[in-house]
Amino acid sequence: SRAELEAQGAGDSGFVPADRQASLFGNLTVGDNMVARLDREIAPGGALRRGRMERIAHELREGFRVKAASIGMPIRALSGGNQQKVAIAAAIVKRPEVLVLEEPTRGVDIGSKSEIYRIMRSYAAEGHAVMIYCTEVPEAFEAADLVYVVSEGRLSEPIMVMTHPDVESLARAITRLERHGAAQPAA
Repeated sequence: SRAELEAQGAGDSGFVPADRQASLFGNLTVGDNMVARLDREIAPGGALRRGRMERIAHELREGFRVKAASIGMPIRALSGGNQQKVAIAAAIVKRPEVLVLEEPTRGVDIGSKSEIYRIMRSYAAEGHAVMIYCTEVPEAFEAADLVYVVSEGRLSEPIMVMTHPDVESLARAITRLERHGAAQPAA
């Protein structure tokens, strides 16, 4: 059940690296990739519960809108955007308190980008923290509430994205902080 998964993941963090292949098992199916990080939920006492694995994978495929003919398809048969949604589903399935995504929409089509943003916002709306590391200002504008700039090893004060009417305005604010960080003497 969802409550069991949430209790299992309490206090944890989930991470999806920029290279989605680093978080996927290329020799496994779509469904197996989604549930591979579960333990007690799918293998109590060490025996795999295939039926439970399939139910969870079907729920995740629907919830994350993964375009796959079946959960039994090889992960490599999916588009990059759908592979990324599987990688995010695999990180979220244990319901971590903090979800960390590095360049979450790198190399995905525009439709997958909007789906990934929807997933991140939905997860955050459930009370979880979602952190993204990105180098593209448009992504920060679309996906973030707060932006921090790291420059010369220093972390800036937060920028509230909603106070910027467009991407260009946010880009100027980020550029000022990048220059400010580089100009400051080391503490």
